Amino acid sequence: MPRWLTNSADFIFAYQVLNTYSRQISDMLDAALREAISERVRAVETCSTYDLRINNTIKERDKAKASVTRLDADLKEISQRRMNLQRSGEQTFQCSIRMSINARDEDGHLFGDLTIPLEAIDREQDG
Repeated sequence: MPRWLTNSADFIFAYQVLNTYSRQISDMLDAALREAISERVRAVETCSTYDLRINNTIKERDKAKASVTRLDADLKEISQRRMNLQRSGEQTFQCSIRMSINARDEDGHLFGDLTIPLEAIDREQDG
């Protein structure tokens, strides 16, 4: 036994000092553990938020891919139709002729505009 612990008062004092330090260390470790748990909870929440954002972004990307695929198919179909039309030597023109009329009925009300849809087909002639 060390020389300074020869009487019980010294022993009790040393025990109290050690007990105080161990309580302080325990309190510090408890506080560090609570802080670590709190940081872990925040990290899990942040990860969950980012996971949700990533999943939503993936869904949006997949929708955009599907839309691009549909548009690409439509463009190919339009291009094919154009080529077929050019090969056939035939072109279709569509327009509407709109005429404003200043004529009035018996009560003085203006007649509505006259709209005539028109479609013309231009074909190459043999000969």
